[in-house]
Amino acid sequence: MPVGGTIALRNLFFAVMLLCFVVLQRDRWRHIDFLLWRQWAVYAAVIALALGYAIDITYSLGEMRAEFLYPLLLFWLGLNLVRNESDYFRFIAILAIGNLFLVTYSLAITALGLTTKDGLVGTINTGVGTYSTYLVTVIPLIALFSRHCLTSRQRQLSLVLSLLALAGLTSLYFTQNRQGVLVLIVEIGVVVALMRVSGKTSLSKSWPLAVALLLATVAFLMVSAQRAPAPEISAIVGMDSVGQSVKTDVRWRLWQFSLEEIGKSPMTGGGFGQRVFKLRFPDFEPNSMLWHAHNMVLNKGVQMGIPGMLAFLVLFFSVPWALREGLNSNPASRQIAAVGIAIALGVFLKNMTDDFFTRDCGYLYWIIIGATLGCIRGTTTNNKESA
Repeated sequence: MPVGGTIALRNLFFAVMLLCFVVLQRDRWRHIDFLLWRQWAVYAAVIALALGYAIDITYSLGEMRAEFLYPLLLFWLGLNLVRNESDYFRFIAILAIGNLFLVTYSLAITALGLTTKDGLVGTINTGVGTYSTYLVTVIPLIALFSRHCLTSRQRQLSLVLSLLALAGLTSLYFTQNRQGVLVLIVEIGVVVALMRVSGKTSLSKSWPLAVALLLATVAFLMVSAQRAPAPEISAIVGMDSVGQSVKTDVRWRLWQFSLEEIGKSPMTGGGFGQRVFKLRFPDFEPNSMLWHAHNMVLNKGVQMGIPGMLAFLVLFFSVPWALREGLNSNPASRQIAAVGIAIALGVFLKNMTDDFFTRDCGYLYWIIIGATLGCIRGTTTNNKESA
């Protein structure tokens, strides 16, 4: 969960997870799944090479542990601990409990007219950027769990989970993070498209997704309208406000500067780690909060040049490519694969206008993706063995 000031507790739980995994696998080491190991190895090699030109090698070494080793371990933990649909939905149940806690807190803060950070409403010690990224990563899973409970005739639990997903959307709306709501719309659209392309979902069974898409779209238009500078602009659902904010966004200047600097030294950068941007360019608007490229791909370019960007993109998009296997499986696996692909694309889109693919949000993504792939691969293997 994206809760500030919990590093020690997070590390403790992580150590317990690793210990449990070692105990559980003590007689099954030959069966460990190392899916995507080539992509991870190439990314590791590029990161290691970046140490040769790192501005602050101590910082980059620390980031290698926090932003490469931990995500890798969490990915493989999820991949190997979750091997069937029962495990997968128990995993989502744990995420749903955490989500209930954070969403309740955020909505309570909203109701009291208070803020959490930077004058906005996120959650415990967490800003809206991190919190909205967390929500677009978890809400699709809660909706998937709700549908699973409905088909399993657990109607009361399905209703509770549906209300939790709706509460999450409401909380996302109150963050006023337009990109987050837009990403949720895209995620729902991706799930609908993938399920329709597979030819297995009739329109009559897609009405929950249609309702979710409508609610998310209304939320996006309302956020846009609230950001309009004048009532007459609000009257046209904020589209002029959107256009104006896009034109005047300081990130255009930041992205242009980042691209120019990457072009000057395309094969190298300043070393691994998000703060490398500030280390390389301390004079770039020093009084602003623009201390990195506000785009996770450009950040990799600033850090490791074009090789770093390519290695990261290959690793990231290997995930939806691997998940496509589930689209040709049983109905439950198709839904799980479709949601997994939607989350991958949604997280990528969310981090195109900022970079929250670090620490808690990055850890959350990789263990979810690992668990999703583990479920699909385990289910596929079991089906083949049964056949």
